[in-house]
Amino acid sequence: MTDFASGLPEDIAKRQGIAQVRRVASLILLVLSVIFVTTHFFEHLGWPVLLLQSMAEAGMIGGLADWFAIEALFRRPLGLPIPHTALLPANQNRAAENVGRFFETYFLEPGIIRTRIIELRPARYALAWLIKRRNARQVASYLIGVLEYLVGDRDNIRFGGKLKTQIKAIFKRAALSKALAAEIATVLNSSTKEDLTDNLLAIVRSSIASNRNDLVTLVQDRSRWWIASRVDREVANRLTDAVLSVIDDLMDPSSKLRADFDGAIESIISQMADNGTLETVVSRGKEHFLESGAFDDLAASILHQTRDRIAAQVRHNPDALADDLAQSIQAFAIKISREPETLQKIEQSLADAAEVLIRELKPVIGVYVSDMIGSWEPEMLVDRFEVEVGRDLQFIRINGSVLGAAIGGAIFGVSAVLH
Repeated sequence: MTDFASGLPEDIAKRQGIAQVRRVASLILLVLSVIFVTTHFFEHLGWPVLLLQSMAEAGMIGGLADWFAIEALFRRPLGLPIPHTALLPANQNRAAENVGRFFETYFLEPGIIRTRIIELRPARYALAWLIKRRNARQVASYLIGVLEYLVGDRDNIRFGGKLKTQIKAIFKRAALSKALAAEIATVLNSSTKEDLTDNLLAIVRSSIASNRNDLVTLVQDRSRWWIASRVDREVANRLTDAVLSVIDDLMDPSSKLRADFDGAIESIISQMADNGTLETVVSRGKEHFLESGAFDDLAASILHQTRDRIAAQVRHNPDALADDLAQSIQAFAIKISREPETLQKIEQSLADAAEVLIRELKPVIGVYVSDMIGSWEPEMLVDRFEVEVGRDLQFIRINGSVLGAAIGGAIFGVSAVLH
């Protein structure tokens, strides 16, 4: 056996089977030859011997012809330079191109592969495999290795820049303005507005109370010259006390004035939400935030902090992280396996992806097959083809000998009848 011959157990078994059938075919040919030679010494015994002789002669011819044809396919019979022999190695390049084209045309048809993938349901088997804890842990360990590589370089600006760009694009496309406006209106109209109102009123009251003297001075400065200063101070103090009293009433949650005030605020907020004012304000704020550079700074900070924390976790406690990830993978596999509709969608997506991928790659695969076969040494090419089909070809020799003998006997019988 040459050094290019495969030592795989299945190939060894195939070669043993070929050798066994070859011995049978050769033995049949030898027996027919012996019968043919022997019958020449007993021709005087009449037609039975002549019948055997004719059958042996025709069987020998059939067996030898098939042996020659099979040998001529792979090599030159008896090493003789007979034309149109050793067909496979002599036409290796053409055979390689034909095999590649055949493989591309009939084995890589996208529609057939898509249907086959749907029938095989690979996602179902993948989920069943991931449900097992050991397998989920194996996948998690691989993902942790990938994650370690991704977060290992803290200065990977290209990665961070692309991610920031994608996030910004998502924010720009997302209908956040309307959603945020609705949330703002809800928050302002909720119980939290009481705290906001109380805080604002408290600030206003404190400001008025602490600046009472300034208010008095302001009233005096704008008062008529003929009004006494004492009267101005009295009026200013009374006005200040009245304003503070109103604010105190507003700060009382049980007062009617506070209820009317809250109702007015709710009406204003609802009106702003209904006429789109809040949405417009939020939209402008979003655009300003995205374009001002504040978003880039915030996103970069978040990305770096997240990457640093993940890197620290991967570096200091990778096993715990892998265990958590394996648990999540296992839980996901269990959840999806219990949702037939979701599982079906995954199967369809895999089939669609495979169809697109095969359509793009089939020419490349066909060329690869052709190049691979064309690059084999002629001896290796012959060996590979002979290993795969050699046993069946040896049966052709047997069939040729047996069929030739039968035809020889039939011809002898017809000849005897006609004479």
